[in-house]
Amino acid sequence: MNLFKKYSLIIFILSIVSGQSNIISISDTFMVGGDTAWVSINVSNTDDIAGIQFDLSYPDQFAYIDSVIAGDRFVDHELQVEFLDPMLRVMVYSGSLTPITGNSGTVLTLGFATEPVLGEFEIEFINPVLANTDYENVLTGFNNGTISLDSPVPLLSS
Repeated sequence: MNLFKKYSLIIFILSIVSGQSNIISISDTFMVGGDTAWVSINVSNTDDIAGIQFDLSYPDQFAYIDSVIAGDRFVDHELQVEFLDPMLRVMVYSGSLTPITGNSGTVLTLGFATEPVLGEFEIEFINPVLANTDYENVLTGFNNGTISLDSPVPLLSS
């Protein structure tokens, strides 16, 4: 192999290895049906991320309880959750375009009441955006999550 081809191959491999990776994901959870499901939204990023937006689709057996916990990666970020029947719209932004801190971890956790049922239920992103400080969507991938509900809690009659 001539010298030019060797250097071209090395440059190609290095560009793949050092490429950007900006992924938003939902943690899979196993819990008892009828309890509160806390759905963690995680971001793993190599670029600076100043804004996050996504719609979240969830099954009929879940009801959003208007409860959200902000992670420790926010600096001066605003967090808004809007119910758009049958999904949620979540927006995180910084008026000063300050990036979130760190390169991986939970950015927020959403609370859902679950019905006392048994099964596996998908929680899915719709049109997720990870925006950099230039307002560009730098998202490279996303992973939906599964909430597994086991042995429903007994319902007590009065």
